[in-house]
Amino acid sequence: MPRDIPIANGNVLICFDENYYIRDLYFPRIGQENHSDGSLWKFGLWVDGEFSWLASPEWEKSLNYKKESLVTNVELTNHRLKIKLFSADCIDCNQNIFIRKLEVNNFQAEKNREVKIFFHQNFQIYQTEIGNTGFYDPENKTVVHYKGKRYFLVNLTDGVEHYSIGVTNLGNAEGTWRDAEDGELQNTPVSHGSVDSTVGKYFRLKENETYSFHYWICFGRNLAEVKKLNRNLIEQTPQNRIKLTNKFWELSTGIAKKTSKSLPDWVAKLYQRSLLVIRTQIDKRGAILAANDSSIQKDFKDHYSYMWPRDGALVSYALDLAGYKTITERFFELICSCLSPEGFFKHKYRPDGTLASSWHPYIRNKEAQL
Repeated sequence: MPRDIPIANGNVLICFDENYYIRDLYFPRIGQENHSDGSLWKFGLWVDGEFSWLASPEWEKSLNYKKESLVTNVELTNHRLKIKLFSADCIDCNQNIFIRKLEVNNFQAEKNREVKIFFHQNFQIYQTEIGNTGFYDPENKTVVHYKGKRYFLVNLTDGVEHYSIGVTNLGNAEGTWRDAEDGELQNTPVSHGSVDSTVGKYFRLKENETYSFHYWICFGRNLAEVKKLNRNLIEQTPQNRIKLTNKFWELSTGIAKKTSKSLPDWVAKLYQRSLLVIRTQIDKRGAILAANDSSIQKDFKDHYSYMWPRDGALVSYALDLAGYKTITERFFELICSCLSPEGFFKHKYRPDGTLASSWHPYIRNKEAQL
């Protein structure tokens, strides 16, 4: 997997690239319906009239996880802008919400400064840019993207006040991220077709001051569902939900600790981290996916977000030995439902258990074969 720091909760999976851009976003199954489909979700900031996207080589990046957790621990430094960012991301352990805590530190600069952080959303709902809608909801100061039974609500601490929703990848329209580069968003309220959006958080920083806020996305099947998730998160506070999710993964790692007591410390830590990363590639309904990464689609027009009975069996055996039998039970239940009437498995399956794409022929030397 070339993607960095994947995070998941069994329903939602988000994969970042080496620039800390979101590239893959799966819901409501791990590995099925990639609503980003490899598109770039840019992340940048404007400081006293100067702009920089995180893909710029001037950024020093450290992309890691918190200890024994699937909550990220990210540090980003730009010496030219004299800005340092500390970020923690997670998918809520009980709710389908992506939450990011961002701390912005005005280091080295000996003056007060105006700072604007920009988050770009590039949804490809149902893995296509056709027929999408994005709109600003003034009732709760959020941006919503939707199509069919898939809704995504974007919000910030104190609500979204600066935003731009527009057309992307059509003619000369590159996307609303271009709107951010002059430090101002136009507050365009709606767009349809091939749609992206950008939201901004504006604030001032004193010398050596750190400003903290949260950014989040709620995932649901209708508008009422994502609005309810948004209300719940505000009531429970994003910070508390990150702490609770971090604790959830720490407790889960306790099982791995029991089965790694005899290992050298550095091996045990790698073993425990590997088990956590494996968890990000497993759907809560049982599917164990080979790899969730859209980059291969450029060359093959297909991907590895499939459940191979063989690969799943190898992973489930390892998880059994590690003590995670509850996870593997769900895999066995799902894979048994895939058995043919004759008692064999086909090549591979989609996360919902339906037959996947295949390169295996049904005929050889003019005779039928399996």
